Amino acid sequence: MRPEEIAHDLLRRIDSGELGCGERLPTIPQLRDHYGASGASVAAARQTLIEDGVLVNRPGVGTVVVAVDGENRRLLEARDRLDQQLRDLRRYVDDPNVRWG
Repeated sequence: MRPEEIAHDLLRRIDSGELGCGERLPTIPQLRDHYGASGASVAAARQTLIEDGVLVNRPGVGTVVVAVDGENRRLLEARDRLDQQLRDLRRYVDDPNVRWG
């Protein structure tokens, strides 16, 4: 799985209440096994959610889920839409059958 897919699924799990506010995120090795992904992909997904304010690192505790308010949620959804549009554009640009000019 790609980091953005892992991050999206973790957000889904948070939204559903499977991972609640204040709850510790599973470790990178646990998430790696769960998603069948590399540790680097899991770490990148976790870092994205930390930067987005969904998770925080707490020394001696681990990575913890924090509340995501409505405005943050809208921003995260907008970012996800833009990421998808960028992936679509890259596929188009990289398509060898597209003739330019």
